[in-house]
Amino acid sequence: PLKLHGENTPARLEVRGEVFLPQAGFEKINEDARRTGGKVFANPRNAAAGSLRQLDPRITAKRPLTFFCYGVGVLEG
Repeated sequence: PLKLHGENTPARLEVRGEVFLPQAGFEKINEDARRTGGKVFANPRNAAAGSLRQLDPRITAKRPLTFFCYGVGVLEG
């Protein structure tokens, strides 16, 4: 999320992990792109990286990305 909501949320939270795109999601994105004339990705890694570089977070939110958390860095407040 762009912003944490709720009670007792920290002022700053750094979550460390990896974002990846499962094969089924990759195939769906490319299928949709072919149908609509959009960009077809070469592989799931490029699709995940391209999804994260989107200027519009609403587009990124629609992609079937998966996040694997492996740690917490900074936690303030």
